Order: sequence, then structure tokens, then C-alpha cells
Amino acid sequence: MKMVLFVTSLIICAVAFGQSTDVGIGPFALDGASLVKKPKDQLTPEQLVARRQYLMLKRFGGFVYTKQPGSGKFVFVNAQKKVPSRAWSLQYPIISDAFSVELSEATSDIEVTVKNAKDAIKAAGGNAGVILIDNPDYPAVLVAPECGWGLLNVYALSIDKPSPELLARRVRREIWRTFAMTAGSTDTEWDRCLLGPITSLQDLDDIQSEAVSPEPASKIKKHLIKLGIKPYTRVTYKQACIEGWAHAPSNDFQRAIWERVKSDKERGPTNPITILPPNAKK
Repeated sequence: MKMVLFVTSLIICAVAFGQSTDVGIGPFALDGASLVKKPKDQLTPEQLVARRQYLMLKRFGGFVYTKQPGSGKFVFVNAQKKVPSRAWSLQYPIISDAFSVELSEATSDIEVTVKNAKDAIKAAGGNAGVILIDNPDYPAVLVAPECGWGLLNVYALSIDKPSPELLARRVRREIWRTFAMTAGSTDTEWDRCLLGPITSLQDLDDIQSEAVSPEPASKIKKHLIKLGIKPYTRVTYKQACIEGWAHAPSNDFQRAIWERVKSDKERGPTNPITILPPNAKK
């Protein structure tokens, strides 16, 4: 059977080594000014992301990155139609930011199983990845860390007929769990983490977090490198301007920072450091 996949949205765009590109800036971030004045507990997850990105854009121009030579990519392949991608795709830039890796999303119109999971990841252009499926014969999560693939089964998350909101929340949490397990981390000492002991849907619902704890992060980074996915170098746009490798401004926030840094460089230091080095005599 011929495999057909459609790349729908790049979370992090690929660039040549030595160039910079924006990290995880959505168009909604540019319209986040009105969200800053609202209490955080009144904002939706999407609005919280927009608020955070707006503040980063305003203060520092957002984040930019450069890739290492031979950097690979982690892909999420959506091969199910039960849950719309908008319910969980915001997890992707959060994961990408947390581990400084390139992520992309693709869709598949075929049935993905353990037999062709590796091929589905490869067809989507990934070194490793997670595939969302809808299969009555599979458990919620199946992973093969040594092969670099994981299956997230939304069917197993919907057997008790949850509300659309609860099902979407479960998928968001399992996105993180399946990613972390595929990337070589299977447990943690912190019970409140998504990688803690979960044996039922109720256990999953009771966890308040929608991300893994810092403890397994080092394991995940090391395993991703073994899978060929190297972390990129990430700094603020302002810092990249100061160091001289930032790309041309892509919005008004970056343009203001670009001009300010350029002006400072041309003017030279106006307030030299006056702190004496250690043991220096006055």
C-alpha cells in the first residue's frame, strides 16, 4: 500500500547552519497586547501561549536559533480523525522550546500500525516521532525507543465516552508522555509528573500537569541525540543582534530592537564599566 503523508505545519523551520530563524512565533502572538492586562486564570491555553510570546517579542524580539550540521527532526504524524489537531497541536512549540529541537507535524491517510510505524516516521521526514492513531486493538501508548517511534491511541482515551474537552486534555497529556517515552525516558521519582505511575484514565485525569517534570529532561536530550536529533542553539533576538548573526527583522518588535542595537554599536559605549577588578587598588 502506498503511503501518503501531507506536511501541514512546520513548528520550527529548517535553516542552513549559521543562519537564524524565529522560534515558535505564531501570528496570534503579534496580537497579544490585550491579553497582558487580563488575569492569567481567565485565559485559555491558546491565549496563555499568545501572551507569553507577545511579552517575549516585546522585550527581546522573541527567540531565534541556529541548527547544528546534520541536525535531525522529531515528527508528529496525525493518522486519526477523532480529535481535531487544534486541540493538542499547541504542545508542539512548547516541547520544541523545552528541548531545543526541530519539530514538525504531518497527517497520514492510511492506517498506521506497529508494522509500518517506522516507515510513517521516515515518510514524514523524521528521525523519530509519535503517530496519533485510532485503533480499538491497541492500548493508549505503545513505544519503541530503540527504533525512535511511539503510537498514541486516541481510541483507548475515549472508551468511557468523555466530553470533547476532557478527551482533548487527555490527548495533550499523552502527547507529552508518548514523546518522553519515545525519547528514552519512562519514569520519574515525582508522582505528580506525567511520567509517574499511571495505570488508568482516572490516574491520567488526576495529574494536574500537562508537561513532564525537569528530572527526565537530561535523559530525553541524550536519547534524542542518539536518534540523530541534535539540539539547536537558541538565544533571544536581541542577543543575536548583539552577537551579529541575527536575521533581518520580521516584525515591528524585532525592527525596534535591531535599530536600537545598531545605534548602540555605532555610538559606542557611553557608560563604561566602573567596577574595579578584584584586588585592584584605587
